[in-house]
Amino acid sequence: MTTFVKILPSRNIKLFDNPPVFTGEQRKQMFTAQNWVLKFLETFSNPTNKIGFVLQLGYFRAVNKFYTSKKYYNNDVEYTTRNLKIDSDGIAITEYKGRTFLRHQEVILEKMGFKKFNPEIKNKLITEAELLTSRQQKPRLIFMSLVDFLQTKKIQVPNFYTLAEIITESLSNYENKLVQIINESLSEDGATLIDDLLEKEDSGTVSIRYTLTALKSHSHSIRAGKIKENIADYEYLEKLFQKIYPVLDRLQLTPKMIKYYADVVFRSQVFQISRRDKNRYLYLIAFIVNSFYELNDMLVLKINKAVQQSKNSGEKEEKDLLFENRLSRAKIMKNVASGLSQKRQALSSIKKIMFDRSSSSGTKIEAVIKILEKDIAIEKQIDEDLALINDEISKISNNADYYDTLEAKSRKLQNRVSAIIKHFKFDEKTSDRDLLESIQYFKRKNGRIDTDAPLDIFNDKELKVLFDKKKKIRVSLYKILLFIKVSHGIRSGVLNLLHSYDYRAFENYLIPLNTWKDQKQKYLERSGLSKFKNWDGLE
Repeated sequence: MTTFVKILPSRNIKLFDNPPVFTGEQRKQMFTAQNWVLKFLETFSNPTNKIGFVLQLGYFRAVNKFYTSKKYYNNDVEYTTRNLKIDSDGIAITEYKGRTFLRHQEVILEKMGFKKFNPEIKNKLITEAELLTSRQQKPRLIFMSLVDFLQTKKIQVPNFYTLAEIITESLSNYENKLVQIINESLSEDGATLIDDLLEKEDSGTVSIRYTLTALKSHSHSIRAGKIKENIADYEYLEKLFQKIYPVLDRLQLTPKMIKYYADVVFRSQVFQISRRDKNRYLYLIAFIVNSFYELNDMLVLKINKAVQQSKNSGEKEEKDLLFENRLSRAKIMKNVASGLSQKRQALSSIKKIMFDRSSSSGTKIEAVIKILEKDIAIEKQIDEDLALINDEISKISNNADYYDTLEAKSRKLQNRVSAIIKHFKFDEKTSDRDLLESIQYFKRKNGRIDTDAPLDIFNDKELKVLFDKKKKIRVSLYKILLFIKVSHGIRSGVLNLLHSYDYRAFENYLIPLNTWKDQKQKYLERSGLSKFKNWDGLE
C-alpha cells in the first residue's frame, strides 16, 4: 500500500472527496435544468438516469469534480425529483453508474468546455507539482495550487488520492535530488560536524541534553547572561553554517523549503532523526541554516528591545530631572529679577540725589558712591545668575540632560549588545556607508573609542554634546548613540544583515508569503467553493 505524505487532515479529505453541501438557494441555482439539459433529458427512458445526470452536472458546475452516485445527498435527489416532476418511487440513485454514468461525464465535460483528467494531463500536473515543490514547503499549499491549476486550465479535478500520489512522488523526487547533491558536495569534516548535533553535550562527568535538543530553543530575555548564551549558540551555528555553505549554495533551497525541513527536525526526537540514513543530512542542514538565521533575527530584536528600553528610560529620567531642577532654576530667575529690581531702585535713588537742588555737589557725590558700591555686588551676582541661565538655555536647546541620561545608561546597554554587534555581518553593498564604517571601527577596535573614531553618522546637535569641556570624545555617549543608530538602521532598512531571512525576495513565487488561512480563502474565492458549506472547514 502506498504511503502518502500528510497533506490534509482526514476530515478534510472526506470533505474534498464528497459533493459540496448546498443551501436551498444554492441547490436551486445548481440543479435547475437549462434548456439544453431538458432537451437532452427527453432522450432518456430511465428516470434514475435523468436525476443522476442533473445531479452530476450540478456538482461539476460547483467544484469541477465528478462523484459516484452513492455519495449523492438525499436532499439533492429529492429536490431534483420534485423539480423535474418525476415520481420518486421509480428512483434508485445508486443504480446510476456504469457506461451511462461515464458517457454522461463526457457530455458534461464537452458542454462545460472542460478537459478530462487523463494520463497526459497527469504528466502535466506532475511537472507543475515538481515546480511547486521546488518553491514552497507545505504539501497542503501544493495541493491547493494543483487544484487551482486544474480549474484555471478548465480540467476535471480528480479525487484526493490521485493528487496525493502526485504530490508525494514529486516531493520524493525533489528530495532525492537534494540528497544526491549533498552526497556529492558534503565533506567528511562537514558530515562529522553535523553528526555531532546528534551527540549529547558533556558537562564535566555528567552527560546532559543532546546538542540538537539544546539548539532547538533560545532565550528571548535581554539579560546580559542570556544574551551571552545566545552568542555561544550563534558562534556554534555560524561555524556549522560556514562549513555547509558550499553545499547550501548548490542546493538552492528557498527560505520556505528550509523552514519546512527544519520544522521536521523541531518536531522530531533525536533518535528519529538519527534513523534517517538517506536524508538525515538534508534535514539537519536545513535545521542549521534555519536556526542560524532565526537566532540572527532574534538577536536583532534583542538589540532593538534593549536600545528602546535605554531610550525610554533616558527620556523618563530627563523629564524627572527637568521636574527636579525646576525649583533651582526658578530660584536663579528670582535672584536675577530681585537684582534687577535693586538696580532699578539704585538708579532711582541716584536720580533723586542728583536732581536735589538743596544738596551740595560734594554731598551728592558721596551719596552716589555709597549706592554704587552696593550695586557692584548686586551686578556681580546678576552676572553669575545670568551665566547660569545661559548655561541652562544651552543645555535645554541641545537636549544635554537627555544625552547625559543616555550616557549613564550606556554601560548597561554595552553589556547587552556589544557582543551582538561584534558578531553581526552586514551587507556592504546595500548598507549605509557611514554607519557601516562606524560599526567596522567599533569591531576592529574591539569596542574601544579613540580620537580617530568616525563622526559622520552624528548630526550637529549630537556633535555639540559628544565632546566634553576638554574636547575629548565622551566614549560612553558615543557608544550608546552608535547602538541607537544601528537599531534604527536595521529597522529602517539602511543597514542590512547578510544572514537574515528576506522573504520579500520570493514574493513572486506561485505561492508567496500568505498564511495558510489567507491562501485557503484566496483559493476558495477563486474557485467558488467559499459558497458551499462543507468547504468552509477546509484546513
